[in-house]
Amino acid sequence: MNIHEKEKYKEMPNTEERWKTTCMDDNITLLDPGSIRDWDLTKAQKDSLFLLNLKLSEIEVHIRSEMELLIKIGESRIADINDWVGDYEIDLFITFLLDENDPDFSTETDNIIIQHQEVAKGKDWEFTLADGINHNADKDKPDYPFRNEFHCWLFYELLEKRKLGLANILRIGGFWIDVKMSYQKVVEL
Repeated sequence: MNIHEKEKYKEMPNTEERWKTTCMDDNITLLDPGSIRDWDLTKAQKDSLFLLNLKLSEIEVHIRSEMELLIKIGESRIADINDWVGDYEIDLFITFLLDENDPDFSTETDNIIIQHQEVAKGKDWEFTLADGINHNADKDKPDYPFRNEFHCWLFYELLEKRKLGLANILRIGGFWIDVKMSYQKVVEL
């Protein structure tokens, strides 16, 4: 994706629509989200989805712990009148990568399918990660093959909020986590 295309991507006003229709790398063509229905999944596909949800659940716990620690550090620096820090932000990026065996995989690009981003600013950040809530939207449907499974927030986000669809979620080969702390200070003249 070139600089011009990245700027165009950032300018799209409706975030949910952007995630539904746009892949971050030009070499990846998203499949129709409805091309694989939950009742059509093979055992291997169900196992892959279960493993992804499990890995995301595990990493959510680590990310939440790290974010809570960074918030405490940021708040203590703001409270310290001898510290120069006036504010802080914590940026969280989780970048979902295309499996290297996927036909769209290219050694020439980053192979980014989709990216989750959160900004924590202050101690009032709402934790959706590792919140202990089962985000399985279809857990009450008797014919849903995952009705008895706990879905973490990130799995729910990929499936329900971002409308990526099972066909594209199954193309995920890994994910990259990036947490950045930024300290800020306004100096008036």
